[in-house]
Amino acid sequence: MRTAKTLLSLVLIALLAAAAAVPVAQAAPPKRIVALTPFAANTLGGLGVTPVGIGATLGGKERFASNVRNVKRLTLSHPNGPNMEELALLNPQLVFSSQTWAKGAETMRDLDIKVVNADPANINQAYAVTRQIGKVVGKAAGAEALVAKMRKRIANATKG
Repeated sequence: MRTAKTLLSLVLIALLAAAAAVPVAQAAPPKRIVALTPFAANTLGGLGVTPVGIGATLGGKERFASNVRNVKRLTLSHPNGPNMEELALLNPQLVFSSQTWAKGAETMRDLDIKVVNADPANINQAYAVTRQIGKVVGKAAGAEALVAKMRKRIANATKG
């Protein structure tokens, strides 16, 4: 009896160890993304990701990367950000937002939309936020390349 219990215990331990060794499948990156800030929209554009919507900002199309200029614009108003009905029609899985639209983020989460604040306040945060966006959309290597470009451009702009 004791031998059977010992054997059963060893089998269970082996099964648990084997299960723990199997990598857990990571969730697929979101496909339907909205970027409420120019920074997030342009970062997505630089990563080759086309959002389903972007926040309409002052300056119009000139502030956006060429590959996101024709994406649907969402009018933003204080303090909620986009019109929630208009946003819901886009059926986003993820919204890149900013602290400016924190009140609206609560409503977005109530609509089962993941919200990530991705609006840097300074250049050091820009590097980190670029990496964060890349990680969230499954383009971490592309984000590192964007950060390298940013660093190079800043270094060139600040020489002398």
